[in-house]
Amino acid sequence: RHPAIDPYANAALAFARMAQSGICAANHCHNTQDSDQLLAEAEAVSRAARDVGIRVAFAVPFQDRNPNVYGDLDRLLAMLDPADRPGVIARASSLRSLQTNMELAARIAELEHETFTLQYGPVAPQWITHETMAAIAAASAETGRRVHMHVLETELQRQWADTHYPDGLIRFLDDIGMLSPRLTIAHAVWLRPDECELLARRGVTVSINLSSNLRLRSGMPSLSAIRSAGLDFGIGLDGMSFDDDEDILRELRLVWHFFARDADAMSPGELFDAAMRIGRRTIAGEDAGGVIAPGAPADLVVLDYAAMTADCVHDDIDPIDILLGRMSARHVNRVIVAGREVV
Repeated sequence: RHPAIDPYANAALAFARMAQSGICAANHCHNTQDSDQLLAEAEAVSRAARDVGIRVAFAVPFQDRNPNVYGDLDRLLAMLDPADRPGVIARASSLRSLQTNMELAARIAELEHETFTLQYGPVAPQWITHETMAAIAAASAETGRRVHMHVLETELQRQWADTHYPDGLIRFLDDIGMLSPRLTIAHAVWLRPDECELLARRGVTVSINLSSNLRLRSGMPSLSAIRSAGLDFGIGLDGMSFDDDEDILRELRLVWHFFARDADAMSPGELFDAAMRIGRRTIAGEDAGGVIAPGAPADLVVLDYAAMTADCVHDDIDPIDILLGRMSARHVNRVIVAGREVV
């Protein structure tokens, strides 16, 4: 946890860095600095989204089990120095209830504006009770609001899921109504092919976070299994980009080159579609964005192509090859969101 800082400054700086890197829309999985101040922190994030100008989907955090360990807290306490136990117990007892979180979500929804919307943010299955997951699934179905949840990011989480859901975690999520076109699952590193197929049938979207997986050594998602199943995927950073600079353009190049070894490698069009249309849909919904067309939202990024090609000795190079070989945040010239120039 970082030192306590002003939540507005924290969010505004993060969103400004994203804008300068060419990001027009982002999912904000909020981590509260003070559990009792979620509403105030959300208000600060809402103001920051308005002032900076990028589109922000605020995922209200739900967590009501396993705050310290995947399992019996008493076993952990027995291993700790007695002086350290009170702090661990206090953390376990400070989790907000389902009712409190739902009430807070309703109040945060009142803060919505053109560039700030609310989503339900169950942190991950290992940290959410069955009751809460089912309640979120029902609330999403009733309100039409999206859900953003980390799923099977690490191998230990895969092992935990297989132990606690012998019939399958993904099948359980389907049984309670969580799987729908409104759901985004982040990471999905340890998905199996049959799980990819079920997710695809339900219209779920996966957010691939390659640099985060590399930095945290969580493993690599099977893009071939995801694509073979017809499972939609977007591309994100998880707040863990290389150099901590939120450079989404470099991330696209990383994804492109890393998965180029696949026998059925994706096309450039598929890569940009994942970033501009599918990923956007997980934040802004079905708003016809991600394309340049009459009536589409005016969210545009202008790159300095001359800077990318200043040392080229031939003028017949495919511009797509230039983008996939060189584009990065330093080439961002202008960023326009909803017709407003923010960079």
